[in-house]
Amino acid sequence: MSEILIIDDKNELPQKITKILQNRGFGLKQTSCGKHILERTTNSAIDFTSADVVFPFTDIDKIFDRKENKTTPFVFDVIKQEKSISKQRDHQKESSKFCFSPISGKDCPFIKNEIEKELKSVRKKIIYSIPHEMYTPLHSILSMGKLIYEGTDYLSANEISELGDGIVKSAFRLQELVRKYIMYIDIETKGTSFKRKTVQLMPEYFQDLVFNVAKKYDRLNDFAVETDNNTFILQIKEDWFCFALTELIDNAFKFSKKGQKVNFKLKKTGQNCEMIIHDEGCGFPCGAINEIGAFTQFNRKKHEQQGIGLGIYLAKKVIDLHNGNLQIKSNPNTGTFCLCRLSLY
Repeated sequence: MSEILIIDDKNELPQKITKILQNRGFGLKQTSCGKHILERTTNSAIDFTSADVVFPFTDIDKIFDRKENKTTPFVFDVIKQEKSISKQRDHQKESSKFCFSPISGKDCPFIKNEIEKELKSVRKKIIYSIPHEMYTPLHSILSMGKLIYEGTDYLSANEISELGDGIVKSAFRLQELVRKYIMYIDIETKGTSFKRKTVQLMPEYFQDLVFNVAKKYDRLNDFAVETDNNTFILQIKEDWFCFALTELIDNAFKFSKKGQKVNFKLKKTGQNCEMIIHDEGCGFPCGAINEIGAFTQFNRKKHEQQGIGLGIYLAKKVIDLHNGNLQIKSNPNTGTFCLCRLSLY
């Protein structure tokens, strides 16, 4: 959940604004004075801060000295306080994460820097990760295929069958990688210009998605689906939506063991469709959730998971592009809770 800190000398945010932000899945924190900021930020990282009061910069520095808040954007609403912001302006020169309203693109260097940093990181990981990940299954296919080709005179039928099974599994792994890469290119190329359609999704649609993933992992006894029997009307790009939800379900099975339950709950809450996925698996550190990006994996070495972590990044990207909200809560050895929320049409 994205956390927004509002520093405002008014007692309460306007009710309409509060409702809109909460419906979008944002967590809100509010204080009327800079002196109380640390009390509001002790236990969680802040994703965005807005302030329309002037207060000592020692308070701000204490917030951003915390590792979690090093890149947090900080916006001063100082339209009516131009005479008292010289100190803030001086401080802005020393940091790229401060800007002052009214905001223009050139006043938000932290946004440009973060985007450029992310793009550079993604390009680098594409260059190094994709060839390696493709080479591994290709090498297995070639090696086992060569054994069968050269060993027809002495290999038993069972041995040939085992080698053939290995070839098929490696081919599926390669196919999955290519499929995700094509989806990545499609999403990054189209961005927000993709075409949506109004679709009616029955509970059976979601049940089939969970069933197919459980079957893939040979765990048909490890899942449960709970729905409220409503028809859900959404405006979506259906193939993207199906991909994203399948990846989230797949992640629940991937990071849990046979015998551990994966629960899927579907419900209508107000004007939203909520999909909840909960597993009893290994989980991953909370800090890793904030680092979800293309080709990021969680404890690959420890849990021996294959792939480059592209799936969960794409799932989050798709939900964001549909103006939805994806919340993930997880701790090592206690499982993972995933909430996906989209507006109903």
